[in-house]
Amino acid sequence: MNPIAAHPELFEDLLVEAPDRQWWLLLYRTPAFEASSSRGRGQASNWHDHGGSSGALRVTSGSLLERHRASDSVSVETSVIGPGEFTSFSTDYMHDVLRESSAPVVSIHAYSPPSSGFTFYDRTRFGFVAREFIGEERRSRFSTTPPLPEDA
Repeated sequence: MNPIAAHPELFEDLLVEAPDRQWWLLLYRTPAFEASSSRGRGQASNWHDHGGSSGALRVTSGSLLERHRASDSVSVETSVIGPGEFTSFSTDYMHDVLRESSAPVVSIHAYSPPSSGFTFYDRTRFGFVAREFIGEERRSRFSTTPPLPEDA
């Protein structure tokens, strides 16, 4: 992912900038992994996992506020991922990524195996409850994740 993220000039101008949508662009895909880029401003991804894929993301411009499920499976931990910073995750990782910046946030995402889709969750006082699985073929038709109810 570092060679791709080190040269954002190769893809940033291909990403559509829309104030109310997050846009994705598939950069590279093999049977073993895929790399994509996203651009957005003011959106949240909503609580989701990555359909059994492990992965990493690196911010090339702007910053992301990431909330992820803690090891106790109920509480939430928060971190900020700024330009040039990255995070990685295993197959059981669940998070919500907020693009709160007034400027567009551009990030690179890598998944292995390639993403099959996302499971979306509701956060309740009892923990996280799976709500819906959106397969990659359906998710790729949307430029943004559909709005979901606020945390309970």
